[in-house]
Amino acid sequence: FKYMMMYSFIQFFSVTLLMVYQSYLSDSQFLVSDIFIIFPLAFFIAQTGSYEKLTYDIPTSSLLSVPIISSIVIHMLLSFIFQFGGNLILMSTDWHVNTCELDGNTVFSCADNSTLFLIANLQYLTSALTFSMDKPYRKPFYTNRGLVAYLVIAIFISIYIIVAPAGWTK
Repeated sequence: FKYMMMYSFIQFFSVTLLMVYQSYLSDSQFLVSDIFIIFPLAFFIAQTGSYEKLTYDIPTSSLLSVPIISSIVIHMLLSFIFQFGGNLILMSTDWHVNTCELDGNTVFSCADNSTLFLIANLQYLTSALTFSMDKPYRKPFYTNRGLVAYLVIAIFISIYIIVAPAGWTK
């Protein structure tokens, strides 16, 4: 539940901020986020094994408990602050152009789209680490080799695209 909420809010903030600036995420950006980030995370997170020992601690019986709601609200605020801040930093550069090119229904790539898309991708990955439950219910996330390998590769590729964008990333 938490993961779906986090990913929904991250994507919601990206789309909303872009709509304010009269732009949209492209279909390929949505596909990359869903197919190469969110689906693999959902698959690998589910592969984390249960903890070896049974516990007397009972999980919260309600999804509307204070710890769950407060963690979601704090994560929402941090997600919005980072996306809005990244966009403000982009807009403060002297080369930034305020509009994205639109040709009918086709949205061409622009700095606003790319910035929020890449920030959101890193937020998906970090939220998987942040909300990975461990002891006393599950093993620590680092025991899940597939998840760790995927996170390392995905974070490396995302940072590479941010720092040194190649022709295939545009």
